[in-house]
Amino acid sequence: MTHPPAASSPYQILFAFTAAAGAVLEIKRIGLPADAPRSRKYQWLWIAAGNGPQKVLPLQFVSMSQEDCQVRVFAEGTLRFGERDAAMTLSTGQMLHLRACAADAVPPDVAALVARYVAAD
Repeated sequence: MTHPPAASSPYQILFAFTAAAGAVLEIKRIGLPADAPRSRKYQWLWIAAGNGPQKVLPLQFVSMSQEDCQVRVFAEGTLRFGERDAAMTLSTGQMLHLRACAADAVPPDVAALVARYVAAD
Protein backbone atom coordinates (compact mmCIF):
# COMPACT_ATOMS: atom_id res chain seq x y z
CA MET A 1 0.00 0.00 0.00
CA THR A 2 2.93 2.35 0.58
CA HIS A 3 4.04 4.36 -2.42
CA PRO A 4 6.97 6.78 -2.62
CA PRO A 5 5.93 10.40 -2.23
CA ALA A 6 5.67 12.63 -5.26
CA ALA A 7 8.83 14.67 -5.76
CA SER A 8 7.23 17.82 -4.34
CA SER A 9 5.04 16.21 -1.68
CA PRO A 10 5.86 16.99 1.98
CA TYR A 11 4.25 13.69 3.05
CA GLN A 12 3.84 10.05 2.08
CA ILE A 13 0.65 8.04 2.60
CA LEU A 14 1.55 4.79 4.37
CA PHE A 15 -1.97 3.39 4.86
CA ALA A 16 -5.30 4.54 3.47
CA PHE A 17 -8.79 3.25 4.16
CA THR A 18 -12.00 4.73 2.78
CA ALA A 19 -15.75 4.40 3.33
CA ALA A 20 -18.88 6.42 2.71
CA ALA A 21 -18.40 8.02 6.15
CA GLY A 22 -14.85 9.19 5.43
CA ALA A 23 -11.22 8.12 5.23
CA VAL A 24 -8.51 7.07 7.68
CA LEU A 25 -4.91 7.66 6.58
CA GLU A 26 -1.50 7.22 8.11
CA ILE A 27 1.01 9.71 6.75
CA LYS A 28 4.73 10.12 7.13
CA ARG A 29 6.01 13.67 6.93
CA ILE A 30 9.00 14.09 4.61
CA GLY A 31 11.91 16.44 5.25
CA LEU A 32 11.72 16.70 9.04
CA PRO A 33 14.95 16.72 11.07
CA ALA A 34 16.26 13.25 11.94
CA ASP A 35 15.64 13.93 15.65
CA ALA A 36 11.99 14.99 15.15
CA PRO A 37 9.63 13.05 17.45
CA ARG A 38 7.98 9.97 15.91
CA SER A 39 4.60 11.51 16.77
CA ARG A 40 5.49 14.38 14.43
CA LYS A 41 6.85 12.16 11.64
CA TYR A 42 3.98 9.68 11.62
CA GLN A 43 0.35 10.69 12.00
CA TRP A 44 -3.04 9.03 11.61
CA LEU A 45 -5.79 11.26 10.26
CA TRP A 46 -9.59 11.07 9.95
CA ILE A 47 -11.27 12.92 7.10
CA ALA A 48 -15.05 12.89 7.45
CA ALA A 49 -17.14 12.68 4.30
CA GLY A 50 -20.51 14.36 3.94
CA ASN A 51 -20.92 17.17 1.46
CA GLY A 52 -17.34 16.56 0.38
CA PRO A 53 -14.54 16.25 2.91
CA GLN A 54 -14.14 19.46 4.86
CA LYS A 55 -11.60 18.95 7.61
CA VAL A 56 -8.65 16.78 8.61
CA LEU A 57 -8.80 15.58 12.21
CA PRO A 58 -5.62 14.10 13.67
CA LEU A 59 -6.24 10.93 15.66
CA GLN A 60 -4.58 10.81 19.08
CA PHE A 61 -2.34 7.73 18.91
CA VAL A 62 -2.21 5.54 22.03
CA SER A 63 -0.66 2.20 20.99
CA MET A 64 -0.16 -0.36 18.25
CA SER A 65 -0.02 -4.14 18.11
CA GLN A 66 -0.43 -7.04 15.76
CA GLU A 67 -2.80 -9.89 16.49
CA ASP A 68 -4.49 -11.67 13.60
CA CYS A 69 -4.41 -8.21 12.00
CA GLN A 70 -2.77 -4.82 12.60
CA VAL A 71 -4.28 -2.87 15.50
CA ARG A 72 -3.96 0.84 16.23
CA VAL A 73 -5.54 2.31 19.35
CA PHE A 74 -6.42 6.00 19.42
CA ALA A 75 -8.19 8.13 22.02
CA GLU A 76 -11.08 8.26 19.52
CA GLY A 77 -11.33 4.48 18.97
CA THR A 78 -9.58 1.34 17.70
CA LEU A 79 -8.63 0.54 14.10
CA ARG A 80 -8.12 -3.11 13.08
CA PHE A 81 -6.88 -3.67 9.55
CA GLY A 82 -5.43 -6.04 7.02
CA GLU A 83 -4.42 -5.68 3.39
CA ARG A 84 -7.98 -5.37 2.04
CA ASP A 85 -10.16 -3.79 4.68
CA ALA A 86 -10.41 -2.24 8.13
CA ALA A 87 -12.85 -1.74 10.96
CA MET A 88 -12.79 1.35 13.14
CA THR A 89 -14.64 1.04 16.44
CA LEU A 90 -15.20 4.53 17.77
CA SER A 91 -15.18 5.32 21.48
CA THR A 92 -18.96 5.90 21.12
CA GLY A 93 -19.39 2.22 20.14
CA GLN A 94 -20.12 2.99 16.48
CA MET A 95 -18.28 0.73 14.02
CA LEU A 96 -17.11 1.84 10.58
CA HIS A 97 -16.18 -0.64 7.87
CA LEU A 98 -13.51 0.68 5.49
CA ARG A 99 -11.75 -0.63 2.37
CA ALA A 100 -8.04 -0.40 1.81
CA CYS A 101 -7.11 2.14 -0.83
CA ALA A 102 -3.80 2.46 -2.66
CA ALA A 103 -2.02 5.70 -1.80
CA ASP A 104 -2.21 6.86 -5.41
CA ALA A 105 -5.97 6.14 -5.49
CA VAL A 106 -6.94 8.34 -2.54
CA PRO A 107 -9.74 10.66 -3.71
CA PRO A 108 -8.25 13.95 -4.99
CA ASP A 109 -10.34 16.10 -2.61
CA VAL A 110 -9.05 14.06 0.36
CA ALA A 111 -5.44 14.30 -0.88
CA ALA A 112 -5.83 18.07 -1.30
CA LEU A 113 -7.13 18.46 2.26
CA VAL A 114 -4.22 16.42 3.64
CA ALA A 115 -1.73 18.50 1.64
CA ARG A 116 -3.24 21.73 3.07
CA TYR A 117 -3.21 20.25 6.58
CA VAL A 118 0.48 19.29 6.35
CA ALA A 119 1.42 22.67 4.83
CA ALA A 120 -0.39 24.57 7.60
CA ASP A 121 1.10 22.54 10.45
